[in-house]
Amino acid sequence: MSIKANALAGAEQVHEAIGVLDELVARYGRADTWSIRKGVARAWLKKAGLLEDLGEYERASEVYDELVSQLGDEDENEAREAVAEALTGRARVQSKLHHPREAIAFYDEVVRRYGDRREPGMRVKVGAALASKACALLDDGCEEETIGAVDELVGRLDSANEPELAVQGMRSLLSKGLALGRRGRHQEVITMVDDAVARFGNTDGTESHQVIGQLIGLKALALRRRGDVEQSAALFGEIAERYGNETSPAMRELVKHALTQRAEVLAATGQSAEAIVVSDALLRSSGDQADPRERSGLADALGTKGMALLGEGRYEEAIEPLDEVIRRLEGAPEPALRRQVTLALLNKVTALEHLGRDGDAVFHDMLTRYGEEALTMFDDTAAHFSNVEDPHACEGIASALYGKALALGKLGREREAVCTLTDLLERFQDDESEGVRMVLADARTTREQMLRDDGP
Repeated sequence: MSIKANALAGAEQVHEAIGVLDELVARYGRADTWSIRKGVARAWLKKAGLLEDLGEYERASEVYDELVSQLGDEDENEAREAVAEALTGRARVQSKLHHPREAIAFYDEVVRRYGDRREPGMRVKVGAALASKACALLDDGCEEETIGAVDELVGRLDSANEPELAVQGMRSLLSKGLALGRRGRHQEVITMVDDAVARFGNTDGTESHQVIGQLIGLKALALRRRGDVEQSAALFGEIAERYGNETSPAMRELVKHALTQRAEVLAATGQSAEAIVVSDALLRSSGDQADPRERSGLADALGTKGMALLGEGRYEEAIEPLDEVIRRLEGAPEPALRRQVTLALLNKVTALEHLGRDGDAVFHDMLTRYGEEALTMFDDTAAHFSNVEDPHACEGIASALYGKALALGKLGREREAVCTLTDLLERFQDDESEGVRMVLADARTTREQMLRDDGP
């Protein structure tokens, strides 16, 4: 019967599959022998997973709870594994509902029940719970607790032989690295990654290679934030060299991301010619644009090329790839893609200003395209630049705030626009960079015009 349910689910007949699983549970749920009841446990887990996929989180939670209630005291290792999976499922549902604290409580319950078990399967389940707990803590902004959860998991690796547990430990280090980075503890990130690469760097398997590549990327970002931009660019290049011949989709995406980051670092540090070469290589290797990740990667490459051309003073040439970003991503619903549109528009304004042409028309065009959503896009872009170490970050924030002010004015919200412009002028009044000074000059003129139009 479970085979039939799997076949129906595979054929996307999910509701029919759930009906078959319900029949299995009704028929065998009260069986005395574990050999039969373990099939019921698998049916419960399968049903709950299908309900999760349908977004029916309350029903999925009820199934997980029923499994824990029925099997929580069962003295069979397979039963304990099923209960751990159910508790992890409950935590996963809470995370999907944006209830991180409730999710963490369920992960803690897995560790409380089974943290001292020595069976390989149970050690893996407990490790997965700790790794997921670290992610939930990070999402909840609890950096120190994240670091503690990861350290607990890594401590368990000292006596572990399970490959799956090693991968979970490596993955959890990503959470720790991000937590340390948020705290500005960049040297600790670098040391952590060096230790992880020394310990796990020769581990075989696509999943291990992917995690090691991501950890090296964290080190590269930490170096960049410390101002070691040459080493940062070199490390992103090392990721591409190390894994450039891997053929899995996950590894190809990792390599492309590393090259994109390398191009961005090169462009941001004045090595524009090399950044253009890397960006062009990425553009030539772009794949199916129906895939959001491929679209994002292509937009990154185009946007970086536009930024590099700006750095070379080739303003007219810069407009073409920036317009291409805007054209390709117009109407994209994903926030990350919309931020790329905003960045492209802001860089296009910079190019036009350098060419002595009107950049305000670009902001007006954005408002026509996106309406009031443009305000959120400008806010998201300003927040993005506020959280990155980049020589052009201040110019990006200033341009985003100026764009927001123009949008507010066009929406008839002049007082808010004037307040935004006033804040912008005060925030960057001591900034001497050319790009920021150009934005402030426009902001000052626009503010004076708005005040005149508003009357005494």
